[in-house]
Amino acid sequence: VKLVKAGGTNSAVTAAMKQVAEAFDVRAVNGTLMHQMKQYVVDGNKMVLLREEADQRVEPCVFEPLEVYALDVAMSSGEGRPRESGLRTTVHKRAVERKYSLKNKCSRVFFNEINKRFPTLPFSLRSFADEKAAKMGVREPVTHQILMPYPVLCEKKGDFIAHVKLTVLLLPGGTLVVTGLPPPTRPLSAEVLAAGPVSPLTALTGTSLAEESGVTLPDNILELLRQAGRGENKKKAKKAAKKEASKEAAPAAV
Repeated sequence: VKLVKAGGTNSAVTAAMKQVAEAFDVRAVNGTLMHQMKQYVVDGNKMVLLREEADQRVEPCVFEPLEVYALDVAMSSGEGRPRESGLRTTVHKRAVERKYSLKNKCSRVFFNEINKRFPTLPFSLRSFADEKAAKMGVREPVTHQILMPYPVLCEKKGDFIAHVKLTVLLLPGGTLVVTGLPPPTRPLSAEVLAAGPVSPLTALTGTSLAEESGVTLPDNILELLRQAGRGENKKKAKKAAKKEASKEAAPAAV
């Protein structure tokens, strides 16, 4: 998130992702793209590639103020080359650049409702009152590529994928995270708490990475984590000071 800021570049983000993946001996999931977003557009022209391959590249770009991006990070303990699971997807998106005259009546009714309710954004078949009719009507639009399905992907058996998705705003005062769930945490040991201030990375893993895994992160990544830690500490100190000031200002009970 610290690298996605006004004046930053997509290549710098991709390079940082590569360094982190190598440090933790995981692989970035191939084909994962992070897109600029606009009103009614979830896949804008500016893109960030999570994992650069010889056959997959994106145009270099510079992040500008007041832009919005969806950060999509997926790391795998396996090869990082997921394949379609064969499970039927229920999530689709209208391919607005393609046209086709549907022949099936059920498909036409279904597609007309899509144009009214979901003309540009992704949707689930569960959003329709008659889900059975939706499953029947979706076939012809998908076959003729006027609907784009989001396939269900999976890694090899025994491999694990960690997936995080955030929406960020590039404001003049810095980058603001506006959507996304917090990372899972586990309780910190007494030894770690006694050692002093806890970094965001330590809080995420619940222990000291240096002691437990021997992972050594690149200096630039460590600096970004330290900056994040200082920012969190400042917020907590400011909140505590404000709370203390409100207590002192409160009138004594009669």
